[in-house]
Amino acid sequence: MDNPYEKKVGGKLRFKILFTGESLVDKTVFADNRNGEKFSKQKMKTDNNGIVEVKLNNRGTWLVRLVFMRRCMDQCGDTDWESFWGSYSFGVK
Repeated sequence: MDNPYEKKVGGKLRFKILFTGESLVDKTVFADNRNGEKFSKQKMKTDNNGIVEVKLNNRGTWLVRLVFMRRCMDQCGDTDWESFWGSYSFGVK
């Protein structure tokens, strides 16, 4: 929803999490940060519109990620669940 390269440390970055065009509600999203040898992690949940907000509390490289699991729906054979992975990386100066 926002351009990360227009943001600075102390700002916030919003993401709308979609799957097959629909908002993913109440799903866990992680934001990992590496600034030199320092690492930090945030854990958030999407809201009723599938939106999550990351606090840009450090400089460095960021990775926003999630895994969405659902019961297998088509041509699954012996598989009960299928997983879908998403990630987005960017840097903050």
